[in-house]
Amino acid sequence: MRCVRCGKREAKIKGLCEECFREIYLKLDYPSKFEIKRCPHCSAVKIHGEWIYDERKLIESLSRKIKISYPVDKLDVNGSIVLDSDHIFFVADVEYSLEGIVYRETVRIPIKVEGEACTICSRYYGNYFEAIVQIRGARNREEEERIRERFYEIASEIKDPALFVNREEDVRGGIDIYVSSKHHAKQIVNKLAEEFGAAVKESPQIAGRRDGQDLYRVTYSLRLPPYRKGDVVKISGRYYVVRDITSKGFSAMDIDNGKVTIFKHRIYEEKNGKVICLSKEIRKIQVVYDDGNTLQILEPSTYEVVEISKPVWYPEYDIGAFVEGSDLVVVPILK
Repeated sequence: MRCVRCGKREAKIKGLCEECFREIYLKLDYPSKFEIKRCPHCSAVKIHGEWIYDERKLIESLSRKIKISYPVDKLDVNGSIVLDSDHIFFVADVEYSLEGIVYRETVRIPIKVEGEACTICSRYYGNYFEAIVQIRGARNREEEERIRERFYEIASEIKDPALFVNREEDVRGGIDIYVSSKHHAKQIVNKLAEEFGAAVKESPQIAGRRDGQDLYRVTYSLRLPPYRKGDVVKISGRYYVVRDITSKGFSAMDIDNGKVTIFKHRIYEEKNGKVICLSKEIRKIQVVYDDGNTLQILEPSTYEVVEISKPVWYPEYDIGAFVEGSDLVVVPILK
């Protein structure tokens, strides 16, 4: 059967040949031009009221504007941004199919670009921040720097252009980091708290009003406890070696009976806990003789042989010691 329109070719769809059916029904529908805003700072693009920070997402957004007037079985748009003689175009190879017949077209749509600072850059250059992260309680500058570096590592893992650090200030007792997003600041702080065994205090403050609602800034205070893993602490007259620390508390081994107790940070404070010896100050002790009940060890300062009762945790743990006053205190060295 011949095409009822042209009479030249074989009819395949609705009494029409492929060419005539395409001319009558299959018309691509797309804008005559795209108008976009481009941020001069970061090259983000605003189209249809939305800022896009990824060129791939921009192409996807433009591609969605190419449609077809007839319901086809499949429509694929493969687009790209092309610069041609100082003019910018969106060029798309369009492929669509109907009843087993595949059609292909190429469209070329001009893009008009105007400059405008994006929302994020406007905030960045306007000193915008929603949260302050306070790092407190580090024992020295090296430890403080390690926490700071970890802060930025965690932040870089959050793939959100709306997250940035506005500024950083060295203050008495630590560092203050001004963060653009209070939501992401809380994520980072919670992760740091678990990794470093720090306590977190959250303090919101009203920063203004918008559309009749209060706007809040939040200060997250990340405070490290006075003890670290391997330190010897004194609580209620007993000595413990700190094993593990979390944001809620710590576990510690009693150096006399080897039992492990879990303490909350506040319990340490309430019982006037005290750090007796830092882990780096504990010296490993050489055992000279073990008769089953007692040990002969070398005293770390004089290297004289000293006899002590065999600790219940030995030989699972190596023996360490430190001097308190005139006494040699024997403690386990944690692995």
